[in-house]
Amino acid sequence: MRATFSVAASSEACVISTRDAYRGETVKAVVVLKAASRGKATAEDIIGWAKEKMAAYKYPRVVEFVDQLPKTGTGKVFWRKLQEMEDAKWGSVDAVSVESLGR
Repeated sequence: MRATFSVAASSEACVISTRDAYRGETVKAVVVLKAASRGKATAEDIIGWAKEKMAAYKYPRVVEFVDQLPKTGTGKVFWRKLQEMEDAKWGSVDAVSVESLGR
């Protein structure tokens, strides 16, 4: 299968983790598409493209399209906020914490 997606279709993206029934955790790409690509590029296109270009453990299994990514005061992508928002979708973060591991 030849991927039809082009990175030129996206204006920016951020990779975070999300829950996965099989693996426990998997890779999720949060993508902002350029206006001309909205409604044309699909999650399957992005996953297929990434699968061709990346190692098996690196390519996203989940893709979410958003209008914009949160930014820090200096204009960098605020990935931690995206990760916190993803964790909130699943309720509280797993019961295993740094404190429970004795670290």
